[in-house]
Amino acid sequence: MYANDWYDDHDDEIEQYDVHLREVGVRYFGSNDEYEDDRPGAGPVAWDRVYDSPDDVVKHPFELTGWYRVGVHIAGTTVNQDFGWECFDFEVVPDHPGYEIANKWKISPRI
Repeated sequence: MYANDWYDDHDDEIEQYDVHLREVGVRYFGSNDEYEDDRPGAGPVAWDRVYDSPDDVVKHPFELTGWYRVGVHIAGTTVNQDFGWECFDFEVVPDHPGYEIANKWKISPRI
């Protein structure tokens, strides 16, 4: 994994910051075929719904089966730093009762 090696080689250069979530975005892409035919690149997309300044838990109604992306816009709490978006793609599939999240992975640009 490239990231693990990079962090191992640069651990003395890494700083940690307290952050908060500026926004949470949710986008529905459609069925498996629709997602495979037009898979978006890494990062934010044209969100279907954006939750501004979420304090705790964001509850979004995942009413349709298929592929979604959820992203969080991260900013520094004590430093003036915009860290951009971190995103996750996943498939919502029927389960009894309700739905299950399957085939999930993190979608991020390389560092």
